[in-house]
Amino acid sequence: MLKLIQSKCLSNMKEIEVIDKVIDKLERVYGYSAKDIVRDNHKYRCDLIVNYPGTNKPFIVVEAKSPDSYKMHLDNAKEQVTHLLQTTDLEPVFVMLTNYHSSLCFLVDKTISTLLRPVEDIPFRYGTGFIIKQAYSEDDTFSILNMAYESLWTDGSMQQLKAFDEINKLLLCVLYFELIEYKGNKITPLLNYLWANDGGVDELKSTLRNEINIVFDNAKESFPRIFNDDIALDKNKLLYVMVLLQEIHISDERSRDIIRKGYEMFTTRVLGEGKVNKNVLNFIVKSVSVNNRETLLLPYGRGTLHSLLVEENGKNMTEICGVDINQRHVQTSKIKRILTGGTPDGVEVGEGISNRYSDVNSAIIQKRLYDTIISIPPTDRQIKMESVESDEYELFQKGIGFDVMDTTKAGLRIKQNIEVLFLEKCYQNLRDNGTLAIVLPDALLANKNMQYVRDWLITHFKVIAIVSLPKDAIKTKLRTTKSSFLLLRKFSNHIVERHKDLLYDLRQQLSASKMSKEEYVSNMLEEYSLRVTDIVPEYSLMLFDVNEGKEKEYEEVSEKIRTIKDEM
Repeated sequence: MLKLIQSKCLSNMKEIEVIDKVIDKLERVYGYSAKDIVRDNHKYRCDLIVNYPGTNKPFIVVEAKSPDSYKMHLDNAKEQVTHLLQTTDLEPVFVMLTNYHSSLCFLVDKTISTLLRPVEDIPFRYGTGFIIKQAYSEDDTFSILNMAYESLWTDGSMQQLKAFDEINKLLLCVLYFELIEYKGNKITPLLNYLWANDGGVDELKSTLRNEINIVFDNAKESFPRIFNDDIALDKNKLLYVMVLLQEIHISDERSRDIIRKGYEMFTTRVLGEGKVNKNVLNFIVKSVSVNNRETLLLPYGRGTLHSLLVEENGKNMTEICGVDINQRHVQTSKIKRILTGGTPDGVEVGEGISNRYSDVNSAIIQKRLYDTIISIPPTDRQIKMESVESDEYELFQKGIGFDVMDTTKAGLRIKQNIEVLFLEKCYQNLRDNGTLAIVLPDALLANKNMQYVRDWLITHFKVIAIVSLPKDAIKTKLRTTKSSFLLLRKFSNHIVERHKDLLYDLRQQLSASKMSKEEYVSNMLEEYSLRVTDIVPEYSLMLFDVNEGKEKEYEEVSEKIRTIKDEM
């Protein structure tokens, strides 16, 4: 009954009463002074004009309508204000259309035909400057970023990925301003000091472009090796995007986490889901303990796995590093690292299997060993021997495997599957007894021509568990790749050398007897099985199968894997 009475009261409210209530809200909620609010401006014939404080220059135009017929009246108000802006010299920065029930807010932009770009709200007056309403949820953050992104490319003036890059540059400016320039100030966003000027819209746009360029240069210095190029937006689009990004405001850990999750949603919207199913990533994170362990992600990806590791392990994490060949993924990852409370250092552009690194990459992957490595390597190409330092990879050699009778005549392979080289690279970067969590195609684990890789694997790692993943767990541009997750523990160099010595002795022993290849392999496996327990005590390998890929299945398997690891 109360709602019905309120509804009738609002429907009977006249436009003049709406204006009275808007003035009260502008003063009481938005913080504007009564002397800066002009009512019934006769020159421009609009309901309200809010001037820049202490000046006669318009900042906000307000057009009010009665509360009934909401859609029609606000549409009429928009047409009315658009006509006013087209036919007069009035040039505010913002427009508010309101009927008391709701309000529509816009940034004035005379570079587009509609003149009005939608924004969430008009600025609030604060001290000598202004603030924009803060994003209160990850959905709010996603909506802001997506609105800014679409404003840059939907008119055809910019490619979508280029627009994504420009949003990332300006987001980095906001993060720099919030975390470094105004660190500790819980209310001052980036444009406060710009909106405090009274030079009008053109001067505001020019000042903004100059100031943002300075902020971006400072951001690149504070957060190096993220962007090398400059901001490419004109001053009109720059103003609109920065007004939207003002809602991204870091005041505490909770707000930082909200922005991180919203940014994760936004990057997924633009770049796609990625090649790895999100349930698989969550499963890997829950199966592999990285508590207080230095961790390498190879390749690093776009930062989703890192974000999940932070969520799962929180403050028990030490440094997570990685390289990725995709520069846009690295830029996105660095921003996510800042949003998780860390630094962008530790992830760089580079190909994981190449040892031709810059000094920065070398510190990450060439001259450093890790407690844990998580790898979801590409599977879509082969690498030619001359593309990498082949002498640093055993798996380019043909003389590997239990079926090789004479290693001196084996020679080298001309090319190798990229996932095979990633497997060996992970081995090279692991500490003794370190943990490797890797996703490999089932072809490598089952095909006859890949037997030598499996032979190499069991002489270099202890296999803790193998989990068969669903068909759609790993996707490439052209197909899905049936794959499995392997949890491995690296043998020490001493144990690996003992394996090699055993294989050498068995080859010498068996090659002295004339036998067929089939007999040789059979005898080799039999003798090896009998004698390998002198090197590595017998252990059980756990096999799991995730059939449907449901979250509950992954949770059950990850719990079993954690139990196995704890007992080892």
